[in-house]
Amino acid sequence: MLRLVPGWSLPEDPEALHTLAERAQSKLLQSAGLPDEPRARLTPFHGLVGSDRITLVPPHELHLEETASRALFASVQPLFESEGVRLAWCSELHWQIEHESLRGLPCASLARAEGDSVQRWQGRTSLSAARLIRRLQNEAQMVLHDHPVNQHRSQRGELTVNSLWLDQPIQADGVQTVPLRAADAPLQRWVDVALAAPADQHGTAADPTLVICGRHRAQAFTMRRLPGGWRGAIARTLMRPPPAQALSQWLKTLDAAPEDAPA
Repeated sequence: MLRLVPGWSLPEDPEALHTLAERAQSKLLQSAGLPDEPRARLTPFHGLVGSDRITLVPPHELHLEETASRALFASVQPLFESEGVRLAWCSELHWQIEHESLRGLPCASLARAEGDSVQRWQGRTSLSAARLIRRLQNEAQMVLHDHPVNQHRSQRGELTVNSLWLDQPIQADGVQTVPLRAADAPLQRWVDVALAAPADQHGTAADPTLVICGRHRAQAFTMRRLPGGWRGAIARTLMRPPPAQALSQWLKTLDAAPEDAPA
């Protein structure tokens, strides 16, 4: 006997430091008991200066090549490491930063802030908690300002790299983000993997968790199955199946705006 049992849920919060999908992944990580590590990500980006704010242009619009990214990285790495902050190049738009002050530091995710005000989201991080990193970010901006890479980009009419965004990306192994309208195949693969989970000596297996994230709410489901053998036979005889709701109805609920959501 198999069933998907609803568990925890998360509502969308436009003021949260992370998107709904990121918060759902974070909750999965917390349930797994993974340790909090003193590391974060620096992402090169262009801050578009306006009359009343600086807008974080989505970094992928820079089309930053590896050679240019590594050259920019090499120019700011000594600055950070002179203060005992370790900096490592991971990809064109992902430079890993490590320092004890980053442990548990609340900062807005790149996905939340891009296309919005830099001041609004950067200001959500306590200056006292991030004083050293914030100072290094400001000093890095000065290094980047006249960098040859930016000079060449400016001459070609391209956006320059004039700042670095600090955040702590959610990294949950095995988590796959799929639009709800295209969820049938990934959902079936998840069910297939869950059914193939190895059983212990009592014929039972760990209850895998599925999280479906809509536009306005994320909902966790646990696949429950009764044990095999005589224990399962007794349980199937004695246990009444709980009231069921079609998964399609859950999907409508998750995508509905709060005022339109079913009671």
